[in-house]
Amino acid sequence: MGKLWSMINKQIFLPPAIVLVIAVIYGLIDPVGFGKGADIALKWTLRNFSWFYALGATILLAFTLWAGFSKYGNIKLGGRDAVPEMSKFNWFAISLCTTIAAGLMFWGAAEPIYLMNETAPYFQLEPNSPQSAVFAMSQMFLHWGITPYAIYALAATLFAYVYYNMKKPFSLGSCLSPLMGDRSTRGRFADFIDALCIFVLCAGMIGSLSTGAFSIAGGVSNVTGIPNNSVMMILIMTAIIITFTISASSGLMRGIKWLSSFNVYIFAFLIVSVFILGRPTFILN
Repeated sequence: MGKLWSMINKQIFLPPAIVLVIAVIYGLIDPVGFGKGADIALKWTLRNFSWFYALGATILLAFTLWAGFSKYGNIKLGGRDAVPEMSKFNWFAISLCTTIAAGLMFWGAAEPIYLMNETAPYFQLEPNSPQSAVFAMSQMFLHWGITPYAIYALAATLFAYVYYNMKKPFSLGSCLSPLMGDRSTRGRFADFIDALCIFVLCAGMIGSLSTGAFSIAGGVSNVTGIPNNSVMMILIMTAIIITFTISASSGLMRGIKWLSSFNVYIFAFLIVSVFILGRPTFILN
């Protein structure tokens, strides 16, 4: 344990860790107050910055398409002589499963149902009507289609390029090195960038973990009749964390590769099943 602690960069690790621990403790002591505070922060952000999200995502989508079909799309990550370590299917599976994570598994079902019942007032659609269903699905395709993948692709490609091609440190701050030089890879500013990114990544994983656990717990309860309580949630979260830890510690070439490929087969089976057993014409329309 002492050796592991000595390997950790305390200036990067401790600030986000302390903030996250304080947030968890506050949530345990006063869950109602914590929930109200989070709800206020979310509504304030959406009210003031929804335009920024929409505009930023659109710009990133346009830029990603331009970069991919321009001469820059011919740049090989890892250098001119780099050779792929896996097949295109395996890379596709990893990219698909590590980006949608539990978010699509939860909101892929919850979001269209919510939008079908709570349609936007200015569309003047009757809730739970065929028109509201079409509206709900079109919104879901916007939220979970190529737009978010453009954000993922640009960030991941930039990080891979500065690390593999420019030989910069394995740090998220390195992504700013083309603009800021070595200032983003060493010193207090670099530590601040990495600490902020760690905090955001942990907060995002917490949200993904919780929505995934709620989804699994609801499904298990409905199928088996076992009460959906805190004990079940703890057991499910523990199982998810253990699976994730084993997969991540086994490396990209083993656990992550196997689980991603397995999930893609499940996704394909579900898509074909829904198409065949559902209403194919309505789905195609």
